[in-house]
Amino acid sequence: MKHLRKRLKSFFYNKTTYMVIPHSEKGITSFHLSTLAIFLVSVVFFVIVIFGTVFSFQIQDKSNDFQYYYQENLHYKKQIGRIHEVLPNITQSQNSISDKLDEILSSLGVEALDIETKKIRTQDTLPIISELDNVESKMVNIANYISNFRKLFHDIPSIFPVLSNKYWFTSPYGLRRHPITGQASFHPAIDIAAFPGTPIRATADGQVSYSGWRGGYGNVVYLEHAKGYHTRFAHMMRRVANLGDQVKKGDIIGYVGTTGVSTGYHLHYELWLNGKTINPIHYLYLDRFWR
Repeated sequence: MKHLRKRLKSFFYNKTTYMVIPHSEKGITSFHLSTLAIFLVSVVFFVIVIFGTVFSFQIQDKSNDFQYYYQENLHYKKQIGRIHEVLPNITQSQNSISDKLDEILSSLGVEALDIETKKIRTQDTLPIISELDNVESKMVNIANYISNFRKLFHDIPSIFPVLSNKYWFTSPYGLRRHPITGQASFHPAIDIAAFPGTPIRATADGQVSYSGWRGGYGNVVYLEHAKGYHTRFAHMMRRVANLGDQVKKGDIIGYVGTTGVSTGYHLHYELWLNGKTINPIHYLYLDRFWR
C-alpha cells in the first residue's frame, strides 16, 4: 500500500518543463508544471466545456420558445384586430334591429323597450340563436344526405323508359301465356305499347354493352349501370346508342318499333340486378320522389 502511495505521489508531483521559444529575438521562457496541475487544469477545462454546451442548448431552447410565443402573439393581435373591425358592424346591426323592433312595437301600439330591457332580451335570445345554429348545421347535413341520395339515383334505373304520356302496358313481368305460341312461359320484362317512333330513354347513367340485332328481340340496346344494375330494351324501330357509348339518365337511345318477333309496336323492357331479372314496375316512378 505504501509502495502504491509513493508511486502515485511520484506520478502526480513529477514536474514537466515547458519551453516557449519565440520567433523574435526575445529570450526563451520556460516553466514547470506537475502532472497534478495538468490534470486539474484539464478537469476544469472539461467542466467548462460541458457547462458551456448545456448552457448553449438552454439558450437555444429559450430562443425557440421566444420565437413561438412571438408568433402566437402576432396571431392573437391579428385576431383582435379583426374583431375590432367587425365589432362596429355588429353594433350597427344590433342598433338597426333594435330600431326595427321599436317600429314594429310602435305600430302594434306597444311601448318601445328601454336599452336595459333590450340588453336583457338580447341575452335571453342567445340560447335560441345557439339552438338555431345547431338546427342550421343539421339542415346542412340533411341537405348533403339528400344530395348524395339523388346522386345515387342517377345510377339506379328509376324513370319511365318511354318518353310519352300516351302508352299502355300490354304484358306484365312473370308467368304469362305467350301472345304468339299460346304456351305458358316466364316473361322477364314488361311490355309497354306506344305509337311508332316514340323516343326510348336510358333509365339510369351507364354504358352501352350491346347494340344490334338479337333474334326474336329485333333491334336491342343493353345498358350496364353501377351498383350491379343492367337494363335491356328490345323491338326498337331504330337504335341511336352504339356499343361503348356513355349515356346519362334520360338520354334517347332508340325509338319504339315492332322488330323481331312482335305482335305490335311496343317496348320490351328488362331490369337486371346482380345477374338476375327483377320486376321493373317497382322502379318506374322512383325518381318522382326526388324532384
